[in-house]
Amino acid sequence: MSRVVLDDNHRIQTARAVIVTHQIRLLREVQTEVAANDVVTVGMRHNPFRARREEYRIRAASQINST
Repeated sequence: MSRVVLDDNHRIQTARAVIVTHQIRLLREVQTEVAANDVVTVGMRHNPFRARREEYRIRAASQINST
């Protein structure tokens, strides 16, 4: 699976440096696991959308109980 990425000529030098080094440790860890294993699952530790949905659900429930 690939994604569209801007060519380096369309990014400023500062942005390139950030992109290249962003979460490099995690990337190296995944590359190592992929090389060593037939199946690798990579996921998010924290899903902000799920947390936000739960927060709304709790708020709604508390409003119903307070009336």
